[in-house]
Amino acid sequence: MANAKLNCWMQWVLLVGVIATILLSYGAYSNSEKINYDRIANLVNVPKVEVPTADEIADKIVIPETENQRLDELWQKVYETEISDLKEEALEATLDEIDKEDIEDFLKDEGYNIDYVKSYKVDEDETEVEVTNLGLDDEDDKAATVNLYLDVKYKQKTGSTTTQREYIEVTADYYIDDGDEEVDLVYSIK
Repeated sequence: MANAKLNCWMQWVLLVGVIATILLSYGAYSNSEKINYDRIANLVNVPKVEVPTADEIADKIVIPETENQRLDELWQKVYETEISDLKEEALEATLDEIDKEDIEDFLKDEGYNIDYVKSYKVDEDETEVEVTNLGLDDEDDKAATVNLYLDVKYKQKTGSTTTQREYIEVTADYYIDDGDEEVDLVYSIK
């Protein structure tokens, strides 16, 4: 029985000791000064590190053009006939879409005193066709952009007998969407 009383006595001593430790620990920390991290950083003199943004990193990455050029040349050779056929289709559709009435309307909208378009001729040296979608993933979806210049001769309304001349740039977006062909023309003065 003496052991039982000793155990009870020991339990009380331990309980009081734990409570005292907790109270003393709380008291010690509550009176302490709060940690000032900026003050510590100034004492240590840690330099500030500037971390670059993703855009700054991307600007520093240089992709060699030679690899892209070789890849473009490879695609040009592999799909040479498909590219050539699409360029011809786009140019032909663009030329079919251009007409004198649209040219007259454009020149009138631009403020020209025009009576009628006498003739126009395509400057073949300045004609460019760029394939933007060859339709490799879907045969019925293809696209190209055609840039060409027209040498337009027209008569003015003022009764002048001389033929006037203007150079007009034509940009055409050529699409084949689900097998349907479409050409969107944009005229501008050169």
